Amino acid sequence: MRRLLFKVLALICIGSAWFDLPGAEAQWSVAAFGGPAIPTGNSRGAYQSGWMAGASGAYRFGGGHSTIGVRLDLAYSENAGKDPSPGVPADLTLKNVYGLGYLILHILPPEKSKVDAYFGGGGGIVRVEEVFGSTAPAPFTSQTFTSTNGAMSGLLGLAVPVAQSVRIFAEGRFITIFTNDSGTNLFPALIGVEFVFGGL
Repeated sequence: MRRLLFKVLALICIGSAWFDLPGAEAQWSVAAFGGPAIPTGNSRGAYQSGWMAGASGAYRFGGGHSTIGVRLDLAYSENAGKDPSPGVPADLTLKNVYGLGYLILHILPPEKSKVDAYFGGGGGIVRVEEVFGSTAPAPFTSQTFTSTNGAMSGLLGLAVPVAQSVRIFAEGRFITIFTNDSGTNLFPALIGVEFVFGGL
C-alpha cells in the first residue's frame, strides 16, 4: 500500500507539471496551521476530539496563474480515548505523525478573484502511536504500540489575503488511515497563515 501511494503521488506531480507555463516565475508558499481533529465514522466511538498542528510547503503552477498546484504537509495530531464506562477514565491516547501530499485545484484564477477557494486530494504515510495507560495501582505500567500506515485525504479550503504575500486560510480535511478493516477516520478543522513567494 505504501509503495502504491508513493507512485500515485509521483504521477500526480509529474502529470501536473504539464500545466506549468514556460518561462513563468515559480510561485512557492509555506504555511503553518492548527485546529481541532474530530474523529468520525467508527473512530467516533473510540476517541474524543483532539487537535492537529503542522506546516506545509506548496507550489502553484504557471507562476501562480494556473488553477493547479501541489502541496506537501507534515503534521501531528493527538486524541484521547473515550471513557469505556461512566466513572472509569480512558486509558488510551492516539498520537499520529503525518506526511501527506496533495494535488490542489484552485476554483478561480487569481485574475478573477483575490479570495482563493480550493479543494484537493492525495495521501501519504502516517506513523500511528497508541499509548495505553491505567489508573490501576502499580506494578501496572503503560504500553505503547506503533505502526506505519498508508492514508488517503481530501480537503476544502478558503484563503484570504491580509497583506502583500500573506494570507490566512480556513480548511476542512477528511483523513482515513488504513489501520484496520474500518480504518481510523479524522476530520481536522484548521486555520492557518500562509506566506507566498514569487509568481504573478
